[in-house]
Amino acid sequence: MKKIAAIFLVLLLLFNALGFFGLFVGLQYKTKLDLVQRLDNDDYRVEETVTLKVPLALPYHIDSDEFLKG
Repeated sequence: MKKIAAIFLVLLLLFNALGFFGLFVGLQYKTKLDLVQRLDNDDYRVEETVTLKVPLALPYHIDSDEFLKG
């Protein structure tokens, strides 16, 4: 009887741990799909966005005449 109870409790523990992991993965997947759908439909406010400016050194000058003649 103790062996059956121990097996049951171990299985319950594994189901508990894997169940929460599965729920977490499922919710993360649904959230990602919802976000992509909102971005594709332009269904967001400007206040919800963040603009990142990254300084980038180009190997040429943008206003260079040599680049345009190329």
